[in-house]
Amino acid sequence: MTLRCLLLALLLALPVRAQAGDDAPGALPPSSWPADGRVACPSLRACCVAGEEDCTHPAASRALLAAGSVGHFGAGLAMFAAGDGNDKGDPLGALVGIGIIGTAGSLLGLVAGLLSPRGETRVDDRPSRPSLSVGLRPGGTATVEERVPYGLSVRVDPTFVLGPEVRLTPHAGVLIELGTAASVDPRPQSAEPTGGSTYPVTLTSHRTRLSVGAELAVALPYPHHVRKPLYTGPVEVRWKPWLELRRRVLQPGTSARQLVGHTALYASFGMRWHVSPRQRFTVYVGPRFDRVTWSDPGSLAPHVGPGAFGSLYAEVRWQLDLLLSDNYISA
Repeated sequence: MTLRCLLLALLLALPVRAQAGDDAPGALPPSSWPADGRVACPSLRACCVAGEEDCTHPAASRALLAAGSVGHFGAGLAMFAAGDGNDKGDPLGALVGIGIIGTAGSLLGLVAGLLSPRGETRVDDRPSRPSLSVGLRPGGTATVEERVPYGLSVRVDPTFVLGPEVRLTPHAGVLIELGTAASVDPRPQSAEPTGGSTYPVTLTSHRTRLSVGAELAVALPYPHHVRKPLYTGPVEVRWKPWLELRRRVLQPGTSARQLVGHTALYASFGMRWHVSPRQRFTVYVGPRFDRVTWSDPGSLAPHVGPGAFGSLYAEVRWQLDLLLSDNYISA
C-alpha cells in the first residue's frame, strides 16, 4: 500500500503534457487552411484549399468505407451461418469485427462532421505519439478478500522520419504488477475465520509483460498517378512486427510456486486510410506465432514447448479528432 501511495504521488508531481493523435505525423508548418473547415469543405462534399495538399471528398470516402464494411460484415455472417467454425479465434470473427467498426466509424464520422462547429477542419497542431509514456493501471476487485494489484507500464515509442513519405516508430515496453494477485474459494469452509480469513486462498500470481516491435508507415502516391482519382483521401501502407513475452508466477494454495510463460510473435501488414482531414481508419492483419513455457512445481527454471501458429491476428481502429474549445483531442 505504501508503494502504491508513493507511486501515485510521484506521478502527480511529474509535469504532464497532453498528447493526442495516435501515429500522427507531428506538428505541421503554418498553412492557409481556414479556421472554419466549412469554408474548405462545403456541405462535406470536398475539402480543397489553394496551395495545400490535394482535395479530399469526405462524403465519398465515408460512402466507400461504409459499403466495404457492410460487405465484410455480411460476408462474415453468411460464412458463419453456412459453416461450423464458430470457435474462439475463428478468422471470420475478424472479418465481422472489421465490418462493424468500419460501418460505425463512417456513421459517427458523418454525424461528427455535421455537428462540429468548424466542420472537417484539418488539425495543424496534432502532436505525434509520445516518445515516452508512463501509465498506472488501476487495481482492486469487488470480490471479498481477493486482491488485484495495480500495474505500472512504461513505453518508449520514438518516431523517425526516413523520408517525405516514410516514418518508422520502434517500440519497447514493460508492464509490471505492483503486488501479488490472490483468488479465494467463495464457499465458506468453516464458520470461524481461519488465519484472519473466512475464505481460503486458492491461487496467488504475479504477472509481467515485455514487448518490442516497430511500425513502418509508407504513404502511397495517390491520387497523383491515377488518371481519374476520386480524391477519397491519402492511404498509408503499414508493417507492424511485434513480439510479446508474458510471464506469470503461480502458487496454487500452499503448494510450491510454478512458472507459466507465453511468447507471441506478430507479423502484421495493414493500411491507414485518411478518410477526412480529421478521421482515420486503420486495419492490421497477419499471422501469429505462439510458444508456451512452464516449470515444474517448486522451480522457476522454464521448459520451452514447441512453437505453433496461433489464430489470425487482426487489429482495427477508427480515429476521430474532436474539437474541444480551441484545442483538439484524438478519440
